[in-house]
Amino acid sequence: MWIIVVILFSFENFCLSCRIESSLHGIYRKQSNNLMPVEGGVGRQSIIYEDITLTATSISNYGDCYTKYGPSYIMGLKRMGRPICFRCLTPILLSQNVLQLAHQYEENCYETEKEAKMTCFDSALVTISDGALLFRRFLLEFNKFILSFLLGTSDEQAASCSPIDGRFEVSYRMNDAALSCESGDGTTANNCESSSKIQIQFKNCSFPDFDMTLRCVGSWRDRKNQQYFIVQNEENEEYRCGIVIEETNVRKLYFANDSSCSSLSMKTAFDSYYFHSGAIAKPFAPCAFPVWMQGEFDSMRVSSNELQYLQHHVGAVPLISHCVKTFEDRVMVFSETKCGEPLGYHCLLFNARSQNLIEFKTSVPTDKSNTSICTNNTQWDNVPWFSSVVLNTSPYPCGIFGTFSTPKTLDQDYCYDVVFDCNDSSKMDILAYHCNDGVIFDSKSYTCLASWKHDDVLLIYANRGTDEKECFVTHFQDGKLYVAATGDQCERNIDFAKNQELIMVLEEKREFHSFNLK
Repeated sequence: MWIIVVILFSFENFCLSCRIESSLHGIYRKQSNNLMPVEGGVGRQSIIYEDITLTATSISNYGDCYTKYGPSYIMGLKRMGRPICFRCLTPILLSQNVLQLAHQYEENCYETEKEAKMTCFDSALVTISDGALLFRRFLLEFNKFILSFLLGTSDEQAASCSPIDGRFEVSYRMNDAALSCESGDGTTANNCESSSKIQIQFKNCSFPDFDMTLRCVGSWRDRKNQQYFIVQNEENEEYRCGIVIEETNVRKLYFANDSSCSSLSMKTAFDSYYFHSGAIAKPFAPCAFPVWMQGEFDSMRVSSNELQYLQHHVGAVPLISHCVKTFEDRVMVFSETKCGEPLGYHCLLFNARSQNLIEFKTSVPTDKSNTSICTNNTQWDNVPWFSSVVLNTSPYPCGIFGTFSTPKTLDQDYCYDVVFDCNDSSKMDILAYHCNDGVIFDSKSYTCLASWKHDDVLLIYANRGTDEKECFVTHFQDGKLYVAATGDQCERNIDFAKNQELIMVLEEKREFHSFNLK
């Protein structure tokens, strides 16, 4: 009996000693090393995929999580009649739906955790060729509920197809066969119905006419600023990796033969698409957005005379705003869909919270060009702010120092430790555990990107990895620090007296102070 108790206790501790970050949990598809040959030997090979389930304590095909080592995890796979196969995996979330598992050669196994630890990658030096790419699966509503309840998983999110937004004439080439389409001969593409799907109509090509729908899965840039692009063919459900090169009025998209991005270039591409867009005359003289507003952000791209919105939610229509007239902190714009449907004139109010974050508001569109839509200051009172983060961020002070914990006097199920690093003012760590037994069930580390005061609250904008962003609304009163997480947008009117199950109520463990932020 005692032996059983000890074993169960040890097993429980094992399961809780190494936990994989919750943002990585999910069911993914991974390309198999086996390819099915094509009849006749011409064209692409059929691709086989396998499902990979990633939970808080395990990854299918790699086993259980034994040790967390920096950003890496030592996984152990039990094998019949042989020692446990230890391997080091370094997960890198390239986009919301694309996860890279960086590791040494997959067939390499190690008999001890120490040996496996010596093979871990430095995440800052990982290239696209290291390890494997996993693609988050789309789940039906029932399966989504069951799996999220049992495993804490999330399913695929709609992704932007930018910069392939709008209507295009298309030219096409398949490199290993005499298959092609010429621009202007009838082949077109658009994502007017949904910004997350590219509809291509092949006409008058060297092969029979047909239609194809590519669902955009995710995109990201590497350290050399090369943009990668993952799509899925809706008909055969195959994934393809591509690289995007933007030139004036043309977007060039070069695809690999499969979902692997390794060694992909213009010369090695399996096929290529050129998306041609023409310039359209506007009913106004263009102006220039102020330089401090210009740049590439996670949800928009601001150039000299236009702002492009990168829509990420399902069914979103790609939009573009053209500069009409500038004021100090606001710009009058004319907006339309990228498919040419007008929305009208409206005003955008901007505020830079740091070098990383810009917030903006918009007035209601009108069909009349009148500068009063930007000079009316009373219209902004009940309009929410929208946040947008630059692509290349740098750390920014969180605005708070110290260590805080849930008071023992509070009667609640979940407790928290929140640490604002005294040695690195841009670091913020949150540890969540059960109040009754102290068992940890989640831990998250953030890098602050901006912090500023609004009335009697301090807003902190932070990120984890490349895609997961969070705004924390904090309020200090009567010796307690109140912290509310509001997602990737910063809500202002938080009632800290209500919904306290959604708010972290903390007491300082050590001396704390906030910066005197403007």
